[in-house]
Amino acid sequence: MLKRVFFRRVDVQSTIISTAISIIATLLCFVVIYTITFNDIKSTLNNRANAICDFVGRQLEKEDFINITTDESINEERYTILHKNLHEISDVTRATYVFTAYNDNGTPRYHITNLHEESQHFKYPGEEITNQTKEKIIKALNGEKVILKDFVEIEDGCYYRCYLPIFDENGEVLGAIGILFNVERQYNTYKNLRKFVPVILVFACVSAGVISFLAFKRISNPSKHDML
Repeated sequence: MLKRVFFRRVDVQSTIISTAISIIATLLCFVVIYTITFNDIKSTLNNRANAICDFVGRQLEKEDFINITTDESINEERYTILHKNLHEISDVTRATYVFTAYNDNGTPRYHITNLHEESQHFKYPGEEITNQTKEKIIKALNGEKVILKDFVEIEDGCYYRCYLPIFDENGEVLGAIGILFNVERQYNTYKNLRKFVPVILVFACVSAGVISFLAFKRISNPSKHDML
């Protein structure tokens, strides 16, 4: 009986309603802000990746994927020109790692990278692409865009990765391009948002409930008697 009386009080009912509204409103704000932030980061990176792919696609010719296929190719003038272009576009777009690839009778192989030969991640033309990158590059070589939904955390940072096909003017696939962006700073902002917004949510809901309870108790019970 006391429970029923308690929940029929105006101040208690208003507290429950205002707290529920605060929870719903704050959750909606959290989801919207969270989604917009994440999608905005990905959209910006997608635009950069497409710009790199378009630029590289205009530089490459079909013969490049035929002639630049061995270790010795790095000494050729054509390789030097293409490598310089790849290095410059990665600097402009702040891409950490950019490489092109070609299909060698079903085996995906590295073509040109933006890195210099002394880098530990440098790949010579003709080296086979292995590990988890292989499957994604094969899809790109078949004309499919492969854009990972989530950022990937590895030893030296957090990365956004995508693998795109390179087409010629007739729409045929010449090769593929792999692009990695270091998104450590953006990802930290994203994680902080995910960490602190729930704290703000709890604070807002508790505050709304307390204020509502105290305010309605005075308004509905000026004589300090429960209104049933």
